Order: sequence, then structure tokens, then C-alpha cells
Amino acid sequence: MTGWVAEPQLPEVVVEGRLAVAGLGRRIGAWIVDAFLAGLMALIPFSVAFASGVVSLNTSVLDQLTAAPHSTVAQPLLALNLPAFAAAMAAWLLLRAAYFAGCWAYFRATPGQRLLSLNVVAVESAERLSLGRAVVRWLALEGVGQIVSAVALLMIVNVLATVPFSQTPYGAAFSNATAAVDSRAKAASSLSSLASIGSTAWSIVLLVSVGAHSLRRGFHDRLAGSIVLGRAPVGWTGSQQWGPAAPPPAGYPQAADPVWPGEGGYPQDRPPFAAPIQTPPPAGDSQTPPQDGPTA
Repeated sequence: MTGWVAEPQLPEVVVEGRLAVAGLGRRIGAWIVDAFLAGLMALIPFSVAFASGVVSLNTSVLDQLTAAPHSTVAQPLLALNLPAFAAAMAAWLLLRAAYFAGCWAYFRATPGQRLLSLNVVAVESAERLSLGRAVVRWLALEGVGQIVSAVALLMIVNVLATVPFSQTPYGAAFSNATAAVDSRAKAASSLSSLASIGSTAWSIVLLVSVGAHSLRRGFHDRLAGSIVLGRAPVGWTGSQQWGPAAPPPAGYPQAADPVWPGEGGYPQDRPPFAAPIQTPPPAGDSQTPPQDGPTA
């Protein structure tokens, strides 16, 4: 019967010239770079929408607010072509998905990850992720939150284009209006706040799940069957490596891998990690072979 090899407990394992499980610090650094670049990319559809007049400011409302900042404004703040703006929002989501999922599927890494020599690969083979698995990873990482945020933004812009400005939560704060805030405006504002809080909380949950897992596989990695690997620094050898196991030298003892009958491990006929070969001491030397210690 085929068993399952338990996952190693050392979180960052490095062998010169090979791929190793990436540490948390480099992954956070790559995420910061990618968040900045993806944010810049999001300006493309919104800039086109404003430049083409899909969404524009109501100049009469601006004139009224300039002349009397606290007056009641009975007109919408924006002029909007709703279908065209919805298309711009869809383009934004597609660009974001292409940036992350497309880069994982076709280049193994986003620009930020490539900058820090990281690779997102399939955990069972260390090969490139399929497009479907890359999309699943993006959805679990940020995609669902981005979709909710896009819907919330679409609702807010539509409210600002159809509801008198003083009856929105934003206009009521700047005017002396006593009219009740429109229910659609309340719903849009609540959804926007929920999306913001939910995205922040989910990012923290993912960060904790990555740090707590022995192979630094967060919930998004386990759902998509992925793992993040990095290249080993020159001259630094660790206690475990990514790749097929190599036989030890003749006569050199090697402890058996612990067997775990449950699911979620790795096939025993191709363990993803193996202890590096260590040269046994010369005959007659009483020095004990060096033992691997915990990774700092």
C-alpha cells in the first residue's frame, strides 16, 4: 500500500543552485511591489472612462458648492453612462486577474516575485501552474474581495449620478440638509465599508496561514495546490531541498521518513524534499558526521 510522507517541519529550506521553500519576508516584499504595480495598472480603464466622458462631474453642482458650501444640493454630483462604466470596471478586474493569474500560469511569477527570485508552482511537481489553478489562487488571494469592491464602487458611482448629492452620506456631511439619506446610498456605502474591512481581515488571515504552515502554504496555496519557491543564495546550504531524493553514500545512515496515513501529504514514490548528501568522514576518524539543525 502506498503511504504518504509527512511534510517537513522546517519552513525555509535551502540548497545551493536549487529551488527551496520561500520565506515569509520575501513574499511580503513581492506582494508590496505587485500591489503598487497592479494599482498603477488600474488607472488605465478609469482614466479612459473619465477622458471619454463616461463619467464626469456635474458643473452646476460644483458651482453651487463653491458659492455656498453648506447649501442643500438637489442635483446629482456626477453624470454617468452606466453600461460603459460597468465595462470599464470589468476591464479593471480582467487586467488585475491577468496580472496575477496570467503571470503565474505563463511565467511562474508576477513582476514583484521575479524581482525577488520567487516562483509559484504546482506543489506535486514543481511545474508551472495551469491557468485554471492560477485563477483559483488569485480568487482566493484577492479576487473575491476585488470583485465585491468593484460592485460597491459601481453602486456608489451610480448613486452619485442618480441621487441628489445632499441625500447621499457624502453630501449630507457637507450640507445643512435635513432630508433622509437615500436607501440606495446607504446600501452602497455599507457594501463599500464591508468590502474594505473584509479585504483587510482576509489579508491578515492569509498572512497568518502562510506563517503557520510548515511549507509556507497559505489557504490560497492549499486551495490551488501551489507552493512558492525561491532560489538558494550562493554558498548557503540548508537541511532539506526541493526535488527527488538522492541515495546516501554507502554505509552512511539515513533515518526513515515518518509515514502519515492521512491526506494532504506527498506520494512516497516521489518525496518533494530530501536531506542533502553529506560525505562520511574518512576511515579511522572518530568525528561524528554533522547533523542538520533547525533553520533560523
